[in-house]
Amino acid sequence: MSASLPAAEIVIACHTPERNVQDAVASVLDHNENVAARVVAHNVDPGELWAVIDPRHHDGVVMDELRDGLRSPSGPFSHGIDTGRSEWFGILGSDDVLEPGAVDSWRRLALRTRAQYVIPRLRREERRFPTPTPPVRAHQLARILAGAAPDLDPIRDRLVFRSAPLGLIEREFFTGFEHRLEPGLNVGGDVHLTTQLMLHARTAFDATGPAYLVRDSASDRTTLVIRPLSQQFGFFETTFAHLSSDTERHAVALKFLRIHIFSALVVRSRPEHWSTAQREELARWTQFLLGQSRRVRADLSVAEERLVQQCLAPYTPHEDLLAASRARGRHASVSAVLPSHPLRLLAPQGSLRTVAGSALNMLVPRRRR
Repeated sequence: MSASLPAAEIVIACHTPERNVQDAVASVLDHNENVAARVVAHNVDPGELWAVIDPRHHDGVVMDELRDGLRSPSGPFSHGIDTGRSEWFGILGSDDVLEPGAVDSWRRLALRTRAQYVIPRLRREERRFPTPTPPVRAHQLARILAGAAPDLDPIRDRLVFRSAPLGLIEREFFTGFEHRLEPGLNVGGDVHLTTQLMLHARTAFDATGPAYLVRDSASDRTTLVIRPLSQQFGFFETTFAHLSSDTERHAVALKFLRIHIFSALVVRSRPEHWSTAQREELARWTQFLLGQSRRVRADLSVAEERLVQQCLAPYTPHEDLLAASRARGRHASVSAVLPSHPLRLLAPQGSLRTVAGSALNMLVPRRRR
């Protein structure tokens, strides 16, 4: 790489100066070395974004512009990735920030482990514990804590539980990678790419390092908008069209059920959020996932199986669906841990190991700088 280029570049897509783009930029440029922030002005005048970025950061910012008339974040992120030339790159939401030293930590780990992709700790704003994904195996967490390079398996370590391509990606690897962000999707345009990265990239997990901090302050954040399920789950078919084995379809179908289907119920927590048409859509997509592998249903917990039964029955009372959703959300309960199929008690994708991996992940201490 040219000496004039930064070693890493973080792409920040922003469509309005009302977003906290200055905070995002500062979190990239402060406390990291040899890194640039590439801000993509998406359907907005770049001058409006320059105006809210502190002048002391201007030298570290590359400003791009994309006018595509779409609300999809896939377009500006793809534009920023394709325009950059740094050895490593990552993406950052304009309303999110990185904890101090995050990019440096990811680069060090990548160089030490020869990883093509480094995934970060995730933490939500004002939450005490980090987001417990991916729920990797206990001995892998022990190796991470000991400073050893873990040999992460995309299936057994449940890496596919990640939904967004956050962290640091080696550009040389990505250039030859056939998968990209899905254009035009308002939500979920990053899930297919992330799934393929988790399955095929040599991945390291910076489980003890500075976190990617997800902030929910933006009222128009795409992941928080209630939209028709046909839009919210539009990436399901594309993702499964590119999976090559029953093992992959089994793991991804369970992840989609647990992370996407069940989370959609949490957001739609009142009966008035549901119509018969939306219940029918819910049943259709639930059945679609169950049909990807005959083993999917066997690895559900008792509470998850009860919730799936409600998802598949569009004409039952909405209150019953939401009650089953709340019961499934009590992760410390017996029904949330015990498998619906007793012979699958210790299955790698089963409820017991998944819940245990999530709990251990939440308790991993952060490494002091």
